[in-house]
Amino acid sequence: MLTNRISLLLVATIAVSAVNAQEAWSRFRGANGSGIHSGHSVLAKLTAETKPQWRKEVPFGRSSPIVVGELIVLTASDKDFLLVHALHANGEVAWSTKLERKHRDARYKDNDSASASPASDGESVYAFFPELGLVALDLKGKVRWQRELPKFDSFYGMSSSPVVAGQHVVLQCDQESGSYLLAVDKVSGEIAWRVERPSADPSWCTPVVQSVADKPSSLVLFSSFEVTGINLTDGSNAWKVAPVGTGPVCSPVVAGSRLFVCVKYHADEPMADFQSISATLDKDKNGRITMAEAAGTWLVEHFGWIDEDEDDVLVEAEWTAARKTLMNRDHGLVAFDIKDPKACRELWRSRRSLPEIATPIVYRDVLYTVMNGGVMSALDAATGKVLKKGRLEGANEEFYASPIAADGKLCFASHEGKLVVVDAGANWTVKAIIDLKETLEASPAFAADGSLLVRTAAALYRFH
Repeated sequence: MLTNRISLLLVATIAVSAVNAQEAWSRFRGANGSGIHSGHSVLAKLTAETKPQWRKEVPFGRSSPIVVGELIVLTASDKDFLLVHALHANGEVAWSTKLERKHRDARYKDNDSASASPASDGESVYAFFPELGLVALDLKGKVRWQRELPKFDSFYGMSSSPVVAGQHVVLQCDQESGSYLLAVDKVSGEIAWRVERPSADPSWCTPVVQSVADKPSSLVLFSSFEVTGINLTDGSNAWKVAPVGTGPVCSPVVAGSRLFVCVKYHADEPMADFQSISATLDKDKNGRITMAEAAGTWLVEHFGWIDEDEDDVLVEAEWTAARKTLMNRDHGLVAFDIKDPKACRELWRSRRSLPEIATPIVYRDVLYTVMNGGVMSALDAATGKVLKKGRLEGANEEFYASPIAADGKLCFASHEGKLVVVDAGANWTVKAIIDLKETLEASPAFAADGSLLVRTAAALYRFH
């Protein structure tokens, strides 16, 4: 009888652990980056008049919050320090750990020192700061180890978040030059393996795990021009598919045996050739365009991306390379079959209504996307057939944050700070809009009890 009770207790413990692992919002976009909370949530009762349980000011950062037990953890930065910041469920600060920058990076204005979201295995918190590297902290905020990384070569900055896979913390470091994939031992911080990726151009995606029989088999990387399955044991390629466009920002999504990736066509208008642009900007007709000559044009803001050798002068070879990248037409929202852990094959591809930044979500066999301007699409995840396309009326704005779902509802968060709750389904409808009236870029998160956590530029909100 005692043996039977012990067996039942073990089974119950395993079941609870499985539920906890499934419910844990312990990385960017929750369980394996799906954006889905499978339990009940506050979304079902939100209305335009709903007030948050609390609002607490937090240091600035663009990273999304994660949940570790009763802690809400996020990364941030200020003028002097990089920060890992934790709050209790009641909104009170649990701890805030300051970390010193090892260098200061110049980057595009829409990125910052704390864009990457932290991750956790329930025992430690792992954070990535491009101006420092990887760091692990215990649940009281004490640094366990720190792995410094060399300065990155990325004009638009870095934003891929760390992922806990087995005994490793893995980081995708795709940049202008010197790209690599890094796995460190999560206990010691020692490098388990590092794989150079010389052909990988910049990507701002966070990897997901491909599993077979509920066991992690490989890591899925979405990079410029290709999607790759990586063996977790040594970082070698398990499979690779191409072409899939360049400069991806939307992270990959795994739903059952399907993988979804998305990258838009970046040239909304054809990029002029060098001769045409020179005729307008090359004032001294020497075949070179300087920053001063580009003054007052769109080019100033993106000059550093095209200027590969960083000499503050653009020449034809640099312009041509940027034009080729920008106008790459191998784009789209692409579905792959990943049943075979050693292979991947394309199922369908759509090139319409592609999101710029917000990662798609697959919920109850329907795939949802949102473009800037508040244009939302629902597609059959199996076939790619468009089920419904329309505007999120009342939120015709930019969307940087990625959507989340629970209880038959979707939640979209606009850059201007509107939370749009949508009844999910092929014929989706807007249920409620809550206007926070604050700039919002981080993806919302769910606590284990279904509470909604929303980070703006100035504060963290909890709706319960």
